[in-house]
Amino acid sequence: MKYSPSSLIDTRLAIYKFLADVLISPIAVPGHDFVDRVFSAPLSLDVLDDGSLTDASEGGRLLKKCAERFALGEHEEMQKEIAIERTRLFRGAVPVHGTQPPPPYEAFYLAPQKEPEHIVKVAKFYHEAGLQLGDFHDRPDYLGLELAFMAELCDRERRSRKNPQNHREILAMEKEFLENHMLRWIPEYCQNVMEFANTDFVKGLIFLLRGFMNEEQEWISSIS
Repeated sequence: MKYSPSSLIDTRLAIYKFLADVLISPIAVPGHDFVDRVFSAPLSLDVLDDGSLTDASEGGRLLKKCAERFALGEHEEMQKEIAIERTRLFRGAVPVHGTQPPPPYEAFYLAPQKEPEHIVKVAKFYHEAGLQLGDFHDRPDYLGLELAFMAELCDRERRSRKNPQNHREILAMEKEFLENHMLRWIPEYCQNVMEFANTDFVKGLIFLLRGFMNEEQEWISSIS
C-alpha cells in the first residue's frame, strides 16, 4: 500500500475498522444491509490496489471485483454467499477435517494446552488499556475482537497527537499488542484459512489481512 506519512494513521484505522466490522457484525439472510454498509465504508480500495504484487494489493483487487459486482445489483445473493462463508471460516466452529481451518482464536494457536490462561492474558491486556468488553459476545482472543481493539488504539493515537506523552504510551501499547499477540498467530491463520476460501470476498479479506500484518510489522520497526 502506498500512502503519505500524514495519512498513515487514518489508513491503519480504516483498515482495522473494516476488517473488524466484517468479522463481528451480524449478517442477516435474506437481506442486503451488510453488503450495503461494507461497500459504502470509508475504505479506499484504490489505496489498497496500488498495482504492486503485495498481498494487500491483491486483497484490494479482489475486493474491488466484489464492489463491481455489488454495483450491478447482486446485493442479496452476495450477502448470502458472504454469510455462509464467514460462518464456515471465521465464526470459530469446531473444525471438520478437510472442510474448514482451525478456529480464529489466538489461544488455539499460541497456547492450545493452556487456552483458559491465555484467554485471561488477552482479556487483562484489554482491561489495562481501558477497553470495555460489555458489547462484545465473543472470546477475548477472537480475531475480530483483536482487530476491533487495534482500531480503538489507532483512534486514540489519532486523537492524541497534541499530547506527546499520551501519544507515546498509545504507540507502545499498539506495538506490544502486535508483537506479543497478533503478529505471532494471524499470519499462520491466514495461511490456513486461504486453503478453504471459495469466494473473492473472503480471499480478498485474507490477502488484505495478511498483507496488512506485514505492513504493521514494518511499521513497528519504524517506531522502535
